Amino acid sequence: MSEVITVAGEVRPDTLRQWLHDLAPGVEVKAVRPRHVEVRGLPWSMHVDTRDAGACDPTWWAAALIRRRARRVPDADERASAGLERVLADGMWSASGAPDSAVDTTTLVGVLVFKPGTLVSETALTEVAVRLAECGYRVGNARVIPYEEIRRRRLGERHHGAYAELAARGQMSEEERQTFLETYGGPECVERFGPIEQLPVFAAQEAIDELGLPVDLLNRLNTEATLRHGVDSPGPDGPSRVGDSLFAQVITHPEYHGGLPFVVLNAHMPRILAEFHSADALALTIHTASRTPLPWPRVRREFCGVTDPALALPGSVRGDALAGLFPLAQRGGKPFERTSNGIHLSNGAFECAKDAWNWAGVPPETTPAGQALIARGLSPLALVSSPFVIVDGHRRVVQELTAGLEADKIADVLAAGRPMSFHDTEQPMETAR
Repeated sequence: MSEVITVAGEVRPDTLRQWLHDLAPGVEVKAVRPRHVEVRGLPWSMHVDTRDAGACDPTWWAAALIRRRARRVPDADERASAGLERVLADGMWSASGAPDSAVDTTTLVGVLVFKPGTLVSETALTEVAVRLAECGYRVGNARVIPYEEIRRRRLGERHHGAYAELAARGQMSEEERQTFLETYGGPECVERFGPIEQLPVFAAQEAIDELGLPVDLLNRLNTEATLRHGVDSPGPDGPSRVGDSLFAQVITHPEYHGGLPFVVLNAHMPRILAEFHSADALALTIHTASRTPLPWPRVRREFCGVTDPALALPGSVRGDALAGLFPLAQRGGKPFERTSNGIHLSNGAFECAKDAWNWAGVPPETTPAGQALIARGLSPLALVSSPFVIVDGHRRVVQELTAGLEADKIADVLAAGRPMSFHDTEQPMETAR
């Protein structure tokens, strides 16, 4: 007899199927009678009663439970990060029992940061520990970083790297400009904004300094566009990704730039950096704790969730926080929205080295990625300190170029390029100006 998952309650079978289809070939979801759905094609049985979903959408709640069951490793240890919640009272925590103990880089795979402006409760930390254990991981060290330290050491700028650099004084490369013109060159944009190639382009900070555009207004215009169209919109009203760590948004406001349209690069960053300068952060080092941990790309997708919470999967922290299932909120108790995803998780071995250096003081040369870079004659510190690298004559963002790669592959990729400062005169770059 095949295994059956039964789901009781007001569940939308088609939506549930959409959220489960990637778990196994041929997953079937169908209503067998009113308020009763069966899921077949997965190798276990369970019963889900959506009356326990509370205020969360019942279909989302059911999908989250089933997806979490699907990713659970055989030797999951839910006590692997026991007591993690004490970091909120003590400011530091370590699995070793000595709060200030060194990070074990032999098992280090990533860093999870609860971003400034995120309200983190003991319940949330306990839940994070359980979800990490499901995937075969644990927390090694945790620390609350006061906002005064974040501001003094410019940790927000270091964390965001290229995003922050491009928001401060960014330009489009020739390729990025071409992408921008293709994205905004349609008839609708031309009708609304005129010849797109003639629009002046300002980095976000330049728009603030040169045009006098208030940060609060820039944030409101960016947030409204993002909520309407998503984090990356191909339309004329939303922020559109035009390159590595670079988003462009066309803005028109009657009180600025004579009411004429202009382009702002990384319009979201001034608000984010302001939050990093005014609220504490919480950083957790993540380590393997299983003989068969989930591959890191699955952890990123299924435990963390994609950048836009509205596109994140059920069972992910970002998706569940937006849906009201995971106990996170913004400062002041405001629910999460598409412009605030709450957490950061390293995208691979290189960003792990950068995040561990930034938030936990781990020398980058001691990490797996750092060791691989040293073996190729490269400087780990130079690379984690430089947002950009020149590869085949093109400016690339190191964290995006290396996303998801294992340490040895990172060394192969970066050995073909070299770190560059922001204004590297040897890089052929035409600006959108």
